[in-house]
Amino acid sequence: MNDELLSGSLLPRHVTTEEYSGTVLIDRIAVASSNRLRALLGLHDQELVQGAAPDVIVGRQPTGDCYCADLLLRACYADDKSLPQFGEYTIRGERDDPDADLNPRLRQAALIGLAGNGNQDDFQAVYDECPSAGVGSTYSATNAVFRRHLESFQEREAIGSLQPLFEEVEELSACRRLPYDHLFAIIPKLHSAQFHRPASLPEYYHSNWKRAICEALLMSAAVTLNQEEEEFDNERVLHSLENEWKRYLRTNVNLSKKGYLGRIELEAVNAVTARLFRCNEFELCTRDGEQRAACCSVRRLFWSLQQVWRPEIVSFIMAFLFEALLQAEQAAINLPLRHAKVTQLGYDDYTLLHYTRRPFDQSPQIALLRDVNKRRIPALVVIYDPVLQSTTIYRGACLFNNVWLAFCDLLLQREGESVWRAELRTNGQYDDLICNGSASCLGAERTCYEAKDFSILLGEAIDTAALAVRI
Repeated sequence: MNDELLSGSLLPRHVTTEEYSGTVLIDRIAVASSNRLRALLGLHDQELVQGAAPDVIVGRQPTGDCYCADLLLRACYADDKSLPQFGEYTIRGERDDPDADLNPRLRQAALIGLAGNGNQDDFQAVYDECPSAGVGSTYSATNAVFRRHLESFQEREAIGSLQPLFEEVEELSACRRLPYDHLFAIIPKLHSAQFHRPASLPEYYHSNWKRAICEALLMSAAVTLNQEEEEFDNERVLHSLENEWKRYLRTNVNLSKKGYLGRIELEAVNAVTARLFRCNEFELCTRDGEQRAACCSVRRLFWSLQQVWRPEIVSFIMAFLFEALLQAEQAAINLPLRHAKVTQLGYDDYTLLHYTRRPFDQSPQIALLRDVNKRRIPALVVIYDPVLQSTTIYRGACLFNNVWLAFCDLLLQREGESVWRAELRTNGQYDDLICNGSASCLGAERTCYEAKDFSILLGEAIDTAALAVRI
């Protein structure tokens, strides 16, 4: 890790140029992030776990909670030079109880966000939110890491000061309806973003790149939590962030003119600009009942980066967030409603959209849901991925909750929980999607339903919901 990456006031002194002169930039950023967080925790050498941190495996497309847990785990180990492997793995079998014989790669790794209900002895370590993950009932993988390695030190001021960040991770990591400019809302877009090498096909970002970017942002947020609120000037930070955004656009426009990038849609640029630079900040309700600004909004993270990293690294990291946001908007523009098979039911405009995912589609559900929500159509959006042989059903914002609950109940009754995976919220209701197979799990049986079957089932759900209301 190179000394020049971090600003002088917050530089971890034990990081030297010589030790990390042979590593690539993205790895140096990842190592610097965990080293800086370790310095912030202020643990003595004998209080740290000796040796190097284990290799980590997460499911495909990990959440912000997984990245925060990985960062915190490395900070709890004494080795400040090596960078363990970080892999996104497609589980064969149950995600919460994977078979080690079917997934031999998992045996020698620490699992984050996986195997909470499995046999803990099959793996090096398990950090999951499930009650049986070896650390008691937790609400996040980050909390599982904290309880195993840091709970005995939580009375210390430096460690206790991180609680606002941990609370935000717990509250928002599993939330489906996130504010546009929050890091956890951008991470799924980062998973879908692609980059182009000259004379090559588009590629998705490697897991190590996404880890380094997300953990540099989370570390910066943690480091600046204790700084006085008066130091954060919302208007000045927004102006500085807007300049960074314009600098990024100028670079991309030049690359586009020279033929290295495709056309940049002005409509997409305007959409990101309008939503990213709104004056009001997103606020969270703390456990004490008080309102506070989210520490992982784009503007807060940008300001935190400026306090911790050199300007060149700040621009490098922010470019990933800007690119993810811009690509998501361009994908929404380039995927109009006509590409989906539309079935309109004879019940007050109820509609089912069935879309077969094409190669390099970027989150098509975002575009389709935005379209039906904008038109205020009560709809279900079904995304079928022929490569993964997976089907995911999304609830539109205008679909009544009782219809959605009836649809999920009927689907689970007809094909069973071995086929469909439905997440439950804390209030016991279904989340806004239900899936059959996914990029992170290959163990589910394949559904026999097609577009017409889902349409029939939606009609039955509407009748069931209407009958329940009359009763």
